[in-house]
Amino acid sequence: MIYFITARDVGRVKIGFSDNPWSRFGKMQSDSPVRLKLERMIEGDVTLEKGFHARFADHRAFGEWFALAAPIEEFMVTLPKPIRAPRETPVKDLVEAVGISPSYASMILSGKQKPSRPLAIHIFRVMGWRHDSIANLTEEHMELLERVEPYSPRTPAPAA
Repeated sequence: MIYFITARDVGRVKIGFSDNPWSRFGKMQSDSPVRLKLERMIEGDVTLEKGFHARFADHRAFGEWFALAAPIEEFMVTLPKPIRAPRETPVKDLVEAVGISPSYASMILSGKQKPSRPLAIHIFRVMGWRHDSIANLTEEHMELLERVEPYSPRTPAPAA
């Protein structure tokens, strides 16, 4: 996964690669003297990361850090919205967006319950949050799985 982490207070953005960008972000934030924000993430590998580094070479500050220049800002807004970590996803947002019960949403977000694969893909499509159970799936894999086993919400029991 390619990530774009900004340090807006100092006008910088880090363009990097990690198998676990949320963990990487957490480590960076704990080591940083300024507030960081995980702005965007996109599927990709180190080759794509190097391509972005080359594309924005004129704005390189140091290593993988770049000046937060207009061309980078303009590019970042074309990328998918950041995928929220489960600890930042309020239960009510998951309930409203996906239509599951608050208790089930809470169990998913706390890691006590693993959603079905169709539900995990649906959550990703609706909220942008990728559960660990689908972390290694490519867009092509998810599209295929959606055709083979589409998400269908449970219908509530009829009122007595």
